[in-house]
Amino acid sequence: MKKIFYLIAACAVMFTTVSCDAIFDNLEGDLSKMTGEDLMKSENGVLGRLANLYSYVPMGVFSTDDRNTFLASGRLGNKMAYRNVVNGWWDYTQMRSINKFIVDLDDAVKKGVISEEASNVYKGEAMFIRAYCYFGGVKAYGGMPIVDKVLDDQYDGGENKGLYIPRSTEQATWDWIINELEAAAALLPESISGGELRANKYVCYALESRVALYAASVAKYWANKSLDNGYQAVQQKLSYMDASMANGYYQKCIDAAEKVINSGHYSLHGLNKNSTADKKAALIELFQAIQYDEYIFGKTYNNGVATLDNGIEGWAPSQVTTGYQTSTGAVTLNMVDAYATIGANGKTIKGQIQTLVSGSEDYCLEDPYKVPTQLTNIMGNLKRYNSIDEPFKDKDARFQAWLIWPDDTFRGVLIKMQAGMIKPDGSLNLIPDTNEPVVKDGVNYYPYGGPGNVTTAFSAFWQMGNPNGVNSFEYCFGTKKFLDQKTKPSVTQSPWYDIRYAEVLLNYAEAVAESGLGDKNRAKDCLNDVHERAGFARDLELTVDNVINEVKCEFFAENHWQSVLHRRRAYFSTGDATTGLEGIGKKMTLLPLVDLSGSEVKYVFARALPYHSSTNIAGPITFSVRPDNYYNAIPNYGINKLVNNNTK
Repeated sequence: MKKIFYLIAACAVMFTTVSCDAIFDNLEGDLSKMTGEDLMKSENGVLGRLANLYSYVPMGVFSTDDRNTFLASGRLGNKMAYRNVVNGWWDYTQMRSINKFIVDLDDAVKKGVISEEASNVYKGEAMFIRAYCYFGGVKAYGGMPIVDKVLDDQYDGGENKGLYIPRSTEQATWDWIINELEAAAALLPESISGGELRANKYVCYALESRVALYAASVAKYWANKSLDNGYQAVQQKLSYMDASMANGYYQKCIDAAEKVINSGHYSLHGLNKNSTADKKAALIELFQAIQYDEYIFGKTYNNGVATLDNGIEGWAPSQVTTGYQTSTGAVTLNMVDAYATIGANGKTIKGQIQTLVSGSEDYCLEDPYKVPTQLTNIMGNLKRYNSIDEPFKDKDARFQAWLIWPDDTFRGVLIKMQAGMIKPDGSLNLIPDTNEPVVKDGVNYYPYGGPGNVTTAFSAFWQMGNPNGVNSFEYCFGTKKFLDQKTKPSVTQSPWYDIRYAEVLLNYAEAVAESGLGDKNRAKDCLNDVHERAGFARDLELTVDNVINEVKCEFFAENHWQSVLHRRRAYFSTGDATTGLEGIGKKMTLLPLVDLSGSEVKYVFARALPYHSSTNIAGPITFSVRPDNYYNAIPNYGINKLVNNNTK
């Protein structure tokens, strides 16, 4: 059959079954060669088709999209740019499979293959998946063509007019997704015995809280980045949200989040631990294996297959792992500054690392590598520390559990990340080619922090002139959130939390803070529950800024921040203001130096752009995100007879 319409798959489809994290492990025979109709002849076959549908969920498992913000950068010379990116979905072949499955369930009930009760559960799960797919679509494209039925009868061999489904408005698309999740929740039980990884009633409500918050944010902040009214998609409201719509969606977020919170099914893992050390241990544990007290929806790699790896071991420093490419989990100073310091009695203290005695941190050295005076001119104002790890010792328990810093111990190895030294005569030795020691008071001090080969023994700053052949952090911070922190495993099987309870709490807090609706005291409690789990007193006020910073810290490396920036229309363009959600507008590192110029050995730090060999310096990162970049171009819009987003 000739393919006429990109949105709709061919009428006859062969189904392949994909194990969805071993949630359906009782399938019989080789189902990969069976048709959908064959599979519907037994309940195991029905489950096989359902498992395949779960593989469609566009959850962005271990995506590195957050590296395109100022939080991190994977490698020197790679991902240094800043671009608008959000996980999208546009696959109407998959949508046909979902719709056909829902139709076939009714036939399976009539034939006595499954019960009405079982059919309702499976249908609710399929509707959840369908809603999630459209959520992936609307945030990337705006209004979507809503195809919620099988269109086989619309193929007439001629003009096939019934196959050309126009785009709904953006508002109508958001509303359809929310209504779909409500309908799915009504069909689903509170839990499924043996189906912890499957959608249930509260998984639907948790996703609804995310969807509604996304819609509310887009509406509230859309006008700040509005598209030229000459665009057809805006004129027809296919890519358009008005601020007057925001509070309605904030209320839907609040209502959905409350249903999850009131259920009593979930809690923050480790919240009741007393010491910061115990809370840190719980936060580490959270990402070593699924903790079902906090888990709502996601993916596991621990399904009994010894070789199933999640592919993130390469994020580790090269000294503690092996592989073709390591040290890809670099983290910027911008991210580190977001984590607060724990003061006396758990008091929350601003987390920005102090590098200058004056306390002013609104600077960034552009090129101290080729222009040493940029650093030598501020040496007298650099704050002196007693050890290289002193600025990080009392930071947020999440920072301690999930990030690597200079002289952190990881897998039994002291992670050395030092950029050079100030010699006893006051001269600067920054990122030298060799690691020759300097003796002070009978002790050897090394530019890179300790003895060893400059090309093998250190985790940052070494061999900076060869980015293609080096496995080194380009910033002096790294990621350990998903890694086995005791030893290098043969395969890494840490789980992926697509939705966890902390998000639901912060969704509620953000919606209340943004709108003034809901219970402000409860929202403040939600915010401080997450904050307290990180080792702090319950001292955060309910403000939008406090909630957003908590989101940034809580969901580090979980592919969340780029979505926050996207829904809040918070990306910047070159020439715009350089302050706001992303700091001063440059991806920064610290340059840690041992200072031998005084009577006592001290350590100093300077804010700088990272060294980049292709130009010798990363340089100010330039980027341009025009307002219309918030919406991707519609795939094959001409063939599908759809209005494109950026066509005037």
